Formats: sequence, C-alpha cells, structure tokens
Amino acid sequence: MITKKKPSRPIKIRMIFLGSLLILVMFAFKCHGFHMNSLESGSRIKRKIQTRPIIFSLHQSVVKSNEKAPKKNIKVCIVGAGPSGLLAAHCLLKSGKQVSVYESRPDPRLLDKEDRAYALGIGIRGRTAIRSVDESLWNTVKARGYESERFDLYLTPKIKLRLRNGSKNKDVEPSLLLYQSDLCAALLDGLEKRYPNFKVHFKQQINMVCSNKNCVSLESSDGENIVAGPFDVIVGCDGVNSVVRKSIEHKSFTQKVQVLPGEFKVCQSSSLPSNIDSTAVSLILPKAGSTTAFFEPTSKRGGCILFSTGRGVQDKIMSGNLTGGDILERFPLLDGVDLEELTRQLKKQAPSRASSVQCNIYHCGSTVLCGDAAHATGGVSGQGVNSGLVDATVLAECLQDTEAANIQDALLKYSKRQVPEGKALYDLSFGPEGNVSFTKQLLMILTTAVDFFFQGRFGIGRPPLQTLLGQTLISFSDIRRKRNSLFIDKFPDVEVTNKSLEKLHNQMKTCI
Repeated sequence: MITKKKPSRPIKIRMIFLGSLLILVMFAFKCHGFHMNSLESGSRIKRKIQTRPIIFSLHQSVVKSNEKAPKKNIKVCIVGAGPSGLLAAHCLLKSGKQVSVYESRPDPRLLDKEDRAYALGIGIRGRTAIRSVDESLWNTVKARGYESERFDLYLTPKIKLRLRNGSKNKDVEPSLLLYQSDLCAALLDGLEKRYPNFKVHFKQQINMVCSNKNCVSLESSDGENIVAGPFDVIVGCDGVNSVVRKSIEHKSFTQKVQVLPGEFKVCQSSSLPSNIDSTAVSLILPKAGSTTAFFEPTSKRGGCILFSTGRGVQDKIMSGNLTGGDILERFPLLDGVDLEELTRQLKKQAPSRASSVQCNIYHCGSTVLCGDAAHATGGVSGQGVNSGLVDATVLAECLQDTEAANIQDALLKYSKRQVPEGKALYDLSFGPEGNVSFTKQLLMILTTAVDFFFQGRFGIGRPPLQTLLGQTLISFSDIRRKRNSLFIDKFPDVEVTNKSLEKLHNQMKTCI
C-alpha cells in the first residue's frame, strides 16, 4: 500500500503564512482602493496591455468634436462646483454653450488650511479628460499636485512590502496626487483665465430643482430665495447627496444609496513622516488599536493622512479624545509629523462615512447626472474622480451639436455611454453580491492572487484589475465582461443595455 507523505510542520507554517499574507494584501487593496490608482503596472505589463484593443478613446473623440461649431447656444445650469462640474463648465463653454454654475460651499481657494480636504489620485482617464480641453489646463492642475507611482504596505514598523516601485518606462505617466480643493482651484483658475467674465456662484444653496419648468430654487448667502432659469439642461454634479438626483421623482427611476461600513477622518500634514518613504503612498497597519493610517504625499513638503476603522469599532482617533502620544503609540512611523497640528484637526472634525450610489439611468427630461451624483463606489476602486471627469467630457460631447429640440436625444446618448460604465465600475469595486457560491469565491481569490503575483508575465494570468482601471483606457464595461466567470450574472451586452435605456427614456421624457 502506498501512503502519501504528510508535509512537514515548517512547510505547513510557511503555507499558512503566505496564505495569510496574501489575504491581508488583498484586504488592504479592497479597503483602501480609493488611492490605489497609484498602483500602476511596469513597462512589461504596459506593453502587453497595448496589444489589446483600446475601445475607449475619449481624448480623440472629444477634441475632434470640439472643433465643430455649435448649432444652438443652449443654456446649461450646473449644480455643484466639484471636479466634474468645473470640467463640464470648461467643455461646455468651449463648445459655445451658456453656462451657469451654482455651488453651496465657498470658493475652495479661500478654504482655511485646516478645513477638511480629501486627497485624490488622477490616473490616465482623468488626465485624458482634462487634456480634452487643452494641455495648458492639465499643466495648471499638475502644478498643484505630486506625481508618484510607489506604494508601500507596512505590516509592522519594521516590515514593509513595496507593492509598486514605479515604472522604468518614461512614457508611463505616474498618478497625480492632490487635494480635491487644489484640483478645483486649478480648474477655477483655468476658467477665469479663458473666460474672464465667467463667475461661479458660490454660497448658493440649491434647495429644489423644478424639472418641469427647468428652473432651480436656491438660497443665497444672505438668506434670499431666488429662482434661476429656465435652462435647457440642468446638470447635477452635486455629489452623493445630490439634490438634483433626489428631485427626479419618477416611478421608472431607481436610485440606490448605501452607507458603507466603517468611519474615517482625513487630515492635512504640513510635514512628512521621517520613518517612511515620503515619495510613496503608504498604508500603515497599527501597532496598537484597530484604526489604519493611509499617507499620501501631495507635495515635497507634506501630504494627506487618512485614518479609517471598521464597522462599529470604538476608537480614540474617531472620537477625537486623544493626544499626540496616543498617535505615536499606534503609529510610530508617523514620527516627524506635527502631532499638535494632527490632533487639533482630528478633534475638530466628526467622523465621516462613505456611500455608494447606483442609478438605472442618468437623465430624466432635461435633467442629467454626472459623477458621484449618478454613481459612486465610496472610493473603493480609486476611480471616483477619474470617472466623474470622464462623465463631464462625454456629456459635453453628446451636447456638442445639439439643438434645444433634440436635447433629450443627446442625454439618452450620454446615458447609453455612461450608465454601463457606472454599473461596471460598481461591480469591479465591490465584487459579486448576493448568494455567491464557495466555488466562485475561491475562483476570485485564486484569480486575484495569480494576477497580483504574475501580472500577465510568462503568459500567466493578466494585468491586475487596478492596472487596467488606472493605467489603460479600456472601458470599465469591457473589463467587467472579461470577468463574467467571477460573477453570478453576466454583464449585459451593448444591445440589451441600449434597449433597456431606450425604454426608460421613453417612460421618463417628462419628470413628474
């Protein structure tokens, strides 16, 4: 009788260690993916990707369409002066539209240093969208950020895994890391330079959108109620808690907003940690406690530190009841940061929670949604700002040669292009939902592991998901379809999606 030899104890221990390490790394990617677009592939992976058909040529299509003269001077109201709203203003003004922008918050260029500011990573999709206006606008944005391709995971203060070390290929542009407020400030500077008479209406709180009359009701900073309009198009770029989206009351329109588990606080640091590579994005696991720290350089002198914790976890950092010593005890690697400044910011702000948004269509009548107002993943994929910037340029392209009588057809075209992208990004961010079989769960773990370690080299696996999202222009829909085997339901093809959206469009030509 032949008996199988049992693996020795050291081999078992090594197998358990490697398996645990892999799960930890994938968990870090999942929980902190909103900055993961700094994880970009090396030149060998990039060369492999370039052999695949690029089915998403945003830059060429927008630039080409912007060369055509508009047929009608359409009036557009943009609600929200975030990245997608301001880039939409750039693109629409360039094509000759009359544009009004209303924002409830003050001008980001006037923000106090310690006001909460979120750091973003602009990858190839966002860069291409901004460059569709012109190269000088991208240079204005770029001057306010910090380029980095490195990513480090600190398991302990002494154990570091460099998960991304940059590319030797000079043609590969790194991700641009910067605060959302600085991105908005750069886009505003560009607007003022190109259109000296154009002004964004700050501190104008939109209370209601009258879709039937194409007007918006707003309250100015002095408390005066104003009705603005009528407009030919009202664009909701007002984020997850969108007033514009909530105004679409139609039985055929569905909006699903979910608060994601966990809480976070985000701080600006005017100094750099002395014990980590300050040129790299770093995920730091705590020495004590359950809160993780995420450092992202936004300049050569400082950066953003995000603290996050899981669902229902009580922690001093989230309560604000802590000292600089408490921070160093948990995160020795943050030594060198101004702890007094850090604790002051942590005590000043309340914990935040991220949300996801899903809509079955992005327009109703003459009202249309962009960015987080239409779709959001709570930062899990790291593509929130990039996809929002793409929305803005695609909407402008669809409205390029549109006359007032044909606006709804143009908005249907926009929904046909962007609704599948939003749904695909949601699926890729959160993975299969529902009653997922053990077999599919195991397949996803193994596929992710093979892609992570081999990255398509030697003909094994394929470029990691984050590489495809952050470093290529392949559509989210196409990436999702190639992963159908990992999901319960297959992603619908273009024809099925278009028929579904056409049916919704015909039902929603007039918002109730």
